Amino acid sequence: MNEEIELNGFSQDDLARMSDMYVRGENIHKIANELNLSDVEILRGLQLVYDSLQKAVPFKFDNAMIMQLSKLDKAESEAWKAWDSSKEAKVKKSSKATKVAGKRKKSSDEDNDGDGNMKPDSMEQSQVTEQRDGSPAFLGIVVNCVRTRLEILRLK
Repeated sequence: MNEEIELNGFSQDDLARMSDMYVRGENIHKIANELNLSDVEILRGLQLVYDSLQKAVPFKFDNAMIMQLSKLDKAESEAWKAWDSSKEAKVKKSSKATKVAGKRKKSSDEDNDGDGNMKPDSMEQSQVTEQRDGSPAFLGIVVNCVRTRLEILRLK
């Protein structure tokens, strides 16, 4: 039988990408935009992946198993989001008040901050952007989710 017919017009690459994006927590509309497909086509493709998974395991899914798999999907999705967030650049901002040396002013209302403290002559601000590596702890959670899913599906 022709593989294109079995995949209902989807390529294996498209099915793999859409299921990977879905597990990583991307919404249907974003997946559709990324793959240049409609939302309905993405839902059809994900249903095809789900159906083929059910055919691959030697038993029927019960409600408890489906509920546990759904929890794992959510945990894995959140771990992927946290991983992506942990790779984002971190911006550190700081400011430093400076007084001009040798310059003394008499205290007046416009020279103090309202608490009786003298206002600084100038404020020096700086910003440092630090590129970060992702936290491996989040990948550990993903790996744990995959292992647990394999155990539930009795594929390990």
